[in-house]
Amino acid sequence: MSLWRHLHNGVRALVRGRGADRDVDDEIQHFLDESSAALERDGVAPEEAIRLARVSAGNPLVIREEVRSSGWEHLVETTIADLRYGVRRLWRSPAFSALTIATLALGIGSATAIFSVATPVFVRTLPYPHADRIHAIWDQAQDRSRIEMTFGSFMELQERSLAFESMAVSRVWQPTLTGPSTPERLEGRGVTADYFRVFGLGPRVGRGFSAADDVPNAARVVILSDRIWRRRFDADAAILGKRITLDGFAYGVIGVMPALFEHRLMPPADVWRSLQYDRTLPGFQGCEWGHHLRMMGRLRDGVTRADAVAELGQLRAIRSIVLCGRPGRPCLTD
Repeated sequence: MSLWRHLHNGVRALVRGRGADRDVDDEIQHFLDESSAALERDGVAPEEAIRLARVSAGNPLVIREEVRSSGWEHLVETTIADLRYGVRRLWRSPAFSALTIATLALGIGSATAIFSVATPVFVRTLPYPHADRIHAIWDQAQDRSRIEMTFGSFMELQERSLAFESMAVSRVWQPTLTGPSTPERLEGRGVTADYFRVFGLGPRVGRGFSAADDVPNAARVVILSDRIWRRRFDADAAILGKRITLDGFAYGVIGVMPALFEHRLMPPADVWRSLQYDRTLPGFQGCEWGHHLRMMGRLRDGVTRADAVAELGQLRAIRSIVLCGRPGRPCLTD
């Protein structure tokens, strides 16, 4: 969308938050109607068609939160809320306020120096083999702004691309871990089978996801981060095969990632599950709805970034024929 429209929508979301939520709800309902109608035309019973459409759409609350947090207005809202809270706290404790201001004054200079040294280490150095071959892949709107991928776009690029040796998409997953200890909400990702192959790292113990894990109705399995394995499971060496409860469902643990696996290119996560999207549902086969997936790819050995950009450019014309509505334009970033 244009810059003016982007600003207009952001201001509207700030002033009329419920109206923006209703717009998202309307889009979700439109998707459900279109998907269920397509399934019914294929001979699926109406009730089953509605159920399958809802499964393919995912949790509306999660989608609404992802849309809400993707715009610039979300940063404004959270910043204002943090400032209000900080001002209230400082106003109630004058002595603490004076100490805070003095500490900040002394710390700003040293913090600036530390950041200038730390930047090359923590930003430019990635803990992955051949990290220069890893790239984020975005869809591109008509105004050339970057947007997240649809599952249909991912499937098409995965099938047609020759420049990448592996591609994967992921989405937010925030399950609640329950059991003997206190329940805890975890940061996680739902991922496709090649996710860890893109980063060139596998579990320190156990196995990664396979294609058989990434299909509907497959067994529920998860991979844990080293951090959560040590903190919640006391680094249990016999964790493989054990079942843990996430959002009320039992998941079998199939692996634990090494400590060096850090999400510098993706949001941090402590647990990963297979995405298990149904690749046969019509809702994934076109149209611009459903831009909710982060996509990463690893270039083949010897393929340059320029080669990949050129290939994606060639695929745009094909996508404009295959996909309906307003076709996106896949683009590449580091």
